[in-house]
Amino acid sequence: MISNIKTTKLTSLFLGGVSTPNLVLRQFSSIRLAITELIAIGIISSIGTVIEQDKPLEFYKTFYPDDNDALFGFLTWKLIVGLELDRIYSKPAYYILIIVLGISLLACTITRQWPIMRIARRSSFSTRSEQIYMHVKNGSLSGARLNDFGRLLGFKGYQVLVMNDSLYAFKGIVGRYAPILVHAALIIAIIGIIASTAGCWRGVVMTPIQGDFLVINHITPATPFAIMPSGAKAVVKVNNFTISYLGNGQIDQFYTDLSVREINGNEFIKKSIFVNMPLKFGGISLYQTDWDIIALVLSVKGESMLQSNSPVSVPIALLNNKLGSTIKSWASFIPAESASTTKVTPHGISIVISDLQSAALYDSNGIFKGIRSFSSKRPILIDGIELTLLDVLGSTGIELKSDPAVALVYVGFGLVLVSTFLSSISFCQIWALQEKSDLHIGGKSNRVSSDIAKEIDQILLNTPHYLN
Repeated sequence: MISNIKTTKLTSLFLGGVSTPNLVLRQFSSIRLAITELIAIGIISSIGTVIEQDKPLEFYKTFYPDDNDALFGFLTWKLIVGLELDRIYSKPAYYILIIVLGISLLACTITRQWPIMRIARRSSFSTRSEQIYMHVKNGSLSGARLNDFGRLLGFKGYQVLVMNDSLYAFKGIVGRYAPILVHAALIIAIIGIIASTAGCWRGVVMTPIQGDFLVINHITPATPFAIMPSGAKAVVKVNNFTISYLGNGQIDQFYTDLSVREINGNEFIKKSIFVNMPLKFGGISLYQTDWDIIALVLSVKGESMLQSNSPVSVPIALLNNKLGSTIKSWASFIPAESASTTKVTPHGISIVISDLQSAALYDSNGIFKGIRSFSSKRPILIDGIELTLLDVLGSTGIELKSDPAVALVYVGFGLVLVSTFLSSISFCQIWALQEKSDLHIGGKSNRVSSDIAKEIDQILLNTPHYLN
């Protein structure tokens, strides 16, 4: 995309004829500088991808311990926090680097690509056969006429210009526009990335079934320049949370049924979200990200500290899982008798849950006694206590995000794909000169020279020959 062609007068027009800005723009359009900027952004972005960003301090202390278990032998939470590797995308230096890359692309477009395009659009006629033979593909045909040759070029999609006995034809000029489009697309994407990163709002909320929350209370701006989205004043209610399972018992999908209403209570959206299917309103997007269990509903009969023969809700706690494990387990304890507080070891029933379907039950000695599903409502007798599991109360984890420039980023990268495809189109040029009965032909392409040679040969084979 960056060429060594000399700057034309058009560049001077952009620069107002001042040599100092011209020199500055040429320095920014250096291919070495652009490559250095891309490498630097790539390295920093890679670090931000490997190391989780914007997490609480306890997260880094847990997953990047300061001991012999340090990641890669040296990466500890102290190093991450000390070098601020946990806030890479919110640092001014990262934005400055992206802005400099954008300036380099703009400088290259003005000083190099635009003049190339202007030259490509000029009509260039050859008035001497010596000029024809300077091209990659050249030759002559006796007894051929310029008009016949030009007509056949037109059938091949060439734009043909004729002046006296000279012909100039070209096609694929869009391939010359493509580098400028690539640069423009990248600049659009860069502007979108900066606006998106600096103007976004993010947050996470864990809400139980039938609970609700005010959006603005759970989102924070990335920078002081972020504009509050209109949906921030809405109230979101969690109507229900369910999990679908595969035949082997593994989790298939999480579903959260949500209602969104205004402060005055008017509901305007109701939708069920799941992973990769968010709910969007007023510039806010709600994503299904996590889940939790907050309570267990059961009934007991027998000697227990809980009320007998009526449903009661007991708290449940998340067990400490192995570092890095994605499997969750929760546990609750049902004391067997009021006098248990005088015993050295607790006396009662332990309940362990790993999903919303069933629970495993253990007696006071930790011996497994059975599994009961919440839908069966079947009682189980353990240590003189008849226990019936009625229900489990879950909560859903929702990520809230406002990204005001995400559409601009998509447009930029979409144009990159389109313009990259257009860059593959060959720009072909053909010159011809009629000298008496001889037709001199020359041609070139900015891509594969053999393609233009084959095309010219094919056209010449179909060109009529006349006897002298």
